[in-house]
Amino acid sequence: MLPEAFITHFISGRVRIKVPSKKGDDAFFLSMKERFSNFPGVRAIEINPMTGSLLILHSFDPESLDVKEIKAYVELNSLFRLEGGAPGWKGPSLNIRKRFGDSFKDLNEKMKSITSDEIDLPTLAFLILLGVGVYQISAGNFAAPAWYVAFWYAMNIFMQAEARKGF
Repeated sequence: MLPEAFITHFISGRVRIKVPSKKGDDAFFLSMKERFSNFPGVRAIEINPMTGSLLILHSFDPESLDVKEIKAYVELNSLFRLEGGAPGWKGPSLNIRKRFGDSFKDLNEKMKSITSDEIDLPTLAFLILLGVGVYQISAGNFAAPAWYVAFWYAMNIFMQAEARKGF
């Protein structure tokens, strides 16, 4: 009988599968690493027999990778019985993450439209955090971390935004 396995982590470029009944079984996980390396799009496979996990690093488009494809592959090759997510696992959050990201892209485009491409969301965040830092200093909060943390975040956001623009 094939061991039972669960997907515990599924994000763009990474899928973690746990096989609880095979914890500590080095031979099983070395075999899985070798056999799973034939799955299309796999860049690398990391195994951890101590935790009973197999981490698949892939180059799939996260929109096209489906748990059903992984399940079909492992069943076809008799690797293990993939039961979906572990108890309490909510499944891939790709749709939520995509919607959240799309909302920020839309908001960023609206911000740029309103300000004639003068201010985007990273610039707005930089200005707000810079203002918070100045306010904290003017309020006499030199010892509290808020003002210099705000400066740090503001500078980080500014630098990342500028790096994307080719600064």
